[in-house]
Amino acid sequence: MPTAFSDRPGRNDAQTGIGDALILGLLTLAVYTRTLAPDMLYGDSAEFQTLAYTLSTTHSTGYPVNLLMARLVGFLPLRTPAWRISFFSALGAAVAVAGTYLAIHRLTVSRVGALLGSAALALSHTFWSQAVIAEVYTPAAACTIVCILLLWDWQAGGVQHRAALFYATLLMGLGLGIHASVGLLIPVAGAFIVFTLWQESDRPRDRWQATGIAAGGGVLGIVIFVLAFILIDRHGPASSFINVTLIPSRSIWNLSAQALTRPEVRLWATVTALQWGDAMFSGGIAATMAALGRYGARLFATEFSPLTLLCAAVGFPLAMKADRERGWFLLGAFAVSLIIVANYHPGDWYVFFLPAHLLVAVAAGVAIARGVTLLDEEDISK
Repeated sequence: MPTAFSDRPGRNDAQTGIGDALILGLLTLAVYTRTLAPDMLYGDSAEFQTLAYTLSTTHSTGYPVNLLMARLVGFLPLRTPAWRISFFSALGAAVAVAGTYLAIHRLTVSRVGALLGSAALALSHTFWSQAVIAEVYTPAAACTIVCILLLWDWQAGGVQHRAALFYATLLMGLGLGIHASVGLLIPVAGAFIVFTLWQESDRPRDRWQATGIAAGGGVLGIVIFVLAFILIDRHGPASSFINVTLIPSRSIWNLSAQALTRPEVRLWATVTALQWGDAMFSGGIAATMAALGRYGARLFATEFSPLTLLCAAVGFPLAMKADRERGWFLLGAFAVSLIIVANYHPGDWYVFFLPAHLLVAVAAGVAIARGVTLLDEEDISK
């Protein structure tokens, strides 16, 4: 196994780098825990801190899987109940950073590139800010990067090794109950699965079986997500979003009190985020370009250093050179994330670009790995 950037590193690399990633994840968790919000917060964070314990539906899109996972963390005998829900965000952030390390390592087989790329994510402003409060974005980032790694493991093992494929699509379906941003992976993952099957297998039976396994995993994940919503909805304490907001404001969305007695209507109204409908794909091309401009300005001013962004710009094509399918996967996921999120215009718009930050960090790590290799080759030539 090479120790630095390779134009096409071996794909049978599912176990490599795990020890380093684990150490990095624990160190990152220690840093985020040290800077964690000490107790009760305000706004959405206060809602998550409260409703994770009362098991009440939150504001759209409900986040039932996230609530149940946070509630499990809430049983830990640590600090205050509110602190534990914020700690769940720190756990998600640590997993996302460790997963970023593994993604870079599997593209480049470079410890230096993987370390610096994942550190760029860990230290970026918005990512850190969401890692130390009760929110959904870092658990969603963790889910996203784990899905990517599972798909790559499936690709590396060949189409006969289907467990990783099943777990990847299962997690994507479940991830919709953590945050809808996980769904941004679905179209790119679908294209990746189809292309891999077309390239790696010439037997229609294998292709259909793998397709069925992928679809089955995704459907099962969505079913569990829906069941989690129904479980929390049936519990239905007075503090739930449905009781506090949806029912009192039902006339705004042309919903009747009778209609809202039906769980499928409450599910649809919450998961589809009726109150944010006018913020999605509103304003046309001009609004989209303005959003991309704001995002680009924020990247330079707040999120990453210019050198990191330069590395990311170079890193995407280098990733395609290292592994064509995985490289295109990264670029496609980045493009889908930008297009969809740039057409969503809430007040806290910048946090929805965190999936793109994840991919920027991976691309930057790939370029850094290549730079380290070139320096090593120059030293050897001397």
